[in-house]
Amino acid sequence: MVADADSNVAVQRLDFTFLQMAAVVCIVTAAFSSQMAMPLWIGAIIDTYGLSRSVAGAIGGAEMAVVAIVSVAMAVRIHRYSARPAVMIGLACLISGNLGAAFVQDAPALAVARILAGCGKGIIVTISYSLAARASHPMRAFAAITAAYAIFATALFLVMPSVIEAAHAPGCFTLLAALSLVSAIFMPWFPASRMQNTGIHRVNLNGVQRYGLTAMAALIITGIGHTAIWTFVERIGLRLALTPAEVGQVLSIAAFTSIGGPWLARLTDTRFGYTPPLVTAVSAMIVIGLLLVHSAAQSTYVLLVPAFMLLVGFVSPYFLTILSIADPAGRLAAAATAAMTMGGSLGAIVGGWAADRLDYRGLGWVAASHFFVAIVLLLITSRLESRSIAVTQALAENRS
Repeated sequence: MVADADSNVAVQRLDFTFLQMAAVVCIVTAAFSSQMAMPLWIGAIIDTYGLSRSVAGAIGGAEMAVVAIVSVAMAVRIHRYSARPAVMIGLACLISGNLGAAFVQDAPALAVARILAGCGKGIIVTISYSLAARASHPMRAFAAITAAYAIFATALFLVMPSVIEAAHAPGCFTLLAALSLVSAIFMPWFPASRMQNTGIHRVNLNGVQRYGLTAMAALIITGIGHTAIWTFVERIGLRLALTPAEVGQVLSIAAFTSIGGPWLARLTDTRFGYTPPLVTAVSAMIVIGLLLVHSAAQSTYVLLVPAFMLLVGFVSPYFLTILSIADPAGRLAAAATAAMTMGGSLGAIVGGWAADRLDYRGLGWVAASHFFVAIVLLLITSRLESRSIAVTQALAENRS
């Protein structure tokens, strides 16, 4: 038993067997497959059903919003669930939602199907991440999930364009359903332990440094800007006369390249502090985003999309570190996943609206404006953090 000094909640570490950990990794990766392929299925429903970009973005945003809502709703009552039955319900929702999306013919029905899939994803991700956090080596568990996500996305982006070309949107969603169904084979090995009371339903924001709240706001707004572009990155590639297969290859490279983001952050570490690397990376995302939507060269697209995803992987550890320092009890860090998902939901909606009314060049400027606001919030975060450190040092000197 390990006790958290801030929350006074005992954490019972779990020693998973190889098959148990493999089951968690495979099932949570399959749950994330629709999120991985979002740029491709957004494009597919636009072409197949003649939807506007704003409607397609809203459908994608609705799915991600439900994931965030379900995750938060379950997190505050996580101790009431048993892992395996909850994940079985999540898989049933995920498979049903993906299959339903393959057979519908209009936008409202498609939205309902994607919301059902989002419910399933939210259940699976919440349970799986909670189990990974309780592993005897949580860093290894999360590293395995992250690596599997990147490798799976690399393969999925190579296969999905051919499926969409042959069977359009129904084929895309049928493949997602099949992947979820295959992952269900691992259910007998999924950990059967009951979830632990984390005490999250009792916590409040007392003791949270103000700079943690501004950093959380910057994280959400960065997510909006990123997803606004990422949702329509496939459309941007097709606009440059790339074939669907070529776009898929670029996205596959980008998915694989994203693995390097956290490693680059680890290499940079704290030698420049926390906020300067973030400000630099988000500034680079402004430049890359604008070049991506204004360039007419295919070679530029091929280079910039992987660079964009590398930066996304780079900023995440820094955001999480700032949140952890601002709130040692871990409340802000625990809420970060839901915050990023909600930012992604809003980004898909904002991106669809901007692409419809301002075209893709306007979309780039809308994303850039969000990144700029995030930079301002990060600068405020740095200032508040400096004040907090100065106050802490002054109090320590007075006590001595």
